[in-house]
Amino acid sequence: MENQISSDLTAIDHRLTLLKTRFADRTASQLDTMLRELQGGQHETFSHGNLMALYQLLDRLAESSGTFGFIELEQQAGKLEQRIKPLLDSPDCSASRVRNIVDADHMGRYGGKVRIPTLWLTA
Repeated sequence: MENQISSDLTAIDHRLTLLKTRFADRTASQLDTMLRELQGGQHETFSHGNLMALYQLLDRLAESSGTFGFIELEQQAGKLEQRIKPLLDSPDCSASRVRNIVDADHMGRYGGKVRIPTLWLTA
């Protein structure tokens, strides 16, 4: 009986580790893509759809990151989410305005490089 319980716990632990790894990989990729778009200055106009996608990603991260032990990601995503939320109702949805919010709160403290996902995703 003890062997079965131990085996079950090992299997569960393995599955949780896989979920955590997938969550980290997917999150890093999504954040990296969004932050590169903002940094690249490719589009001075940041569509409402892009802003909504960024907001929804941050909301998801603020809600779920703690589950996997990514506490700093949870906290920073929540802060950014609250800073971006007012822009959803604003007619000025420019990339520079969104970039200023992201830069002021987050990018600057990491040397302006798209390294945030890696740094946030350490548990």
